[in-house]
Amino acid sequence: MRQLGWMSLACLMGCQGEDKGTETGQVGVDTNEIDTVCVATLLEIDLEEGESDVYYRRTFNAVFSEPATGDVSAVLVATDGTETPVTVSLDETLYNAVLDPGPMIAEESYTLALDVCGEQSSFGFSTSVYGGDLIVEPSDLVGNTYLFDLGTAEYKQPEGLGMIIGLFLS
Repeated sequence: MRQLGWMSLACLMGCQGEDKGTETGQVGVDTNEIDTVCVATLLEIDLEEGESDVYYRRTFNAVFSEPATGDVSAVLVATDGTETPVTVSLDETLYNAVLDPGPMIAEESYTLALDVCGEQSSFGFSTSVYGGDLIVEPSDLVGNTYLFDLGTAEYKQPEGLGMIIGLFLS
């Protein structure tokens, strides 16, 4: 079943169509030949212009006004001009997308450029210090790191907490 945008639906209800060569010769709109036109616009993205301290492995969620039946693409541009394609994954409704730029560089400024059905949007942001190179030698970490195995820990209070945490951790 083909999804139609509000403009296509309105046209089906009241537009004067052209003769598509129907057997009766009636003037009308043949819904089997309607091209899907992308009219989606970006309603919301979980990224603020100028946001700082963005985690270097973060993905971004976008919401569209209509099903994004046309092209949706994104690119990540670093301050030196390097462009990296962003993976865009639409959900089954085509109203929501996850934008995955892949690992970014710590303490770097970026612009996320998004194209939804020919409408461009861009958002400048910078990443946090996390994800950068270690400032100590890896050998200096020996004996200074800890492992907390919360899944097998024994919880004394409150009663039953261990069972509840055990359901969510493995």
